[in-house]
Amino acid sequence: MTVFVNSDAWDTSNVWFDSQKIRLYSKREKRPEMHYIDYGLMICSRQMFGDAPIDVPFDLADTLENLSRKGELAGYEVNQRFYEIGSPAGLAELDQLLSSRTR
Repeated sequence: MTVFVNSDAWDTSNVWFDSQKIRLYSKREKRPEMHYIDYGLMICSRQMFGDAPIDVPFDLADTLENLSRKGELAGYEVNQRFYEIGSPAGLAELDQLLSSRTR
């Protein structure tokens, strides 16, 4: 999982990343050590989903939290801010950034 130092600036920080390791990823539990946010890019293996229900929707956040609690979720820190595009406000912010760049 890629992570970005956030300190609740762009969205709620949800990752405790320390010494190049993800100590905890959680969308529900807020800890003072959580200064990072998941960046939205990750590499998954089939084994990650071994406990997931078959033919039933499940929340990926639950799977990632469980992996982090078992010490099985790796992290890679990125240094350039991300732009979320899952909301009209996020799309507008990215559009403004891209429109302001010189070609």
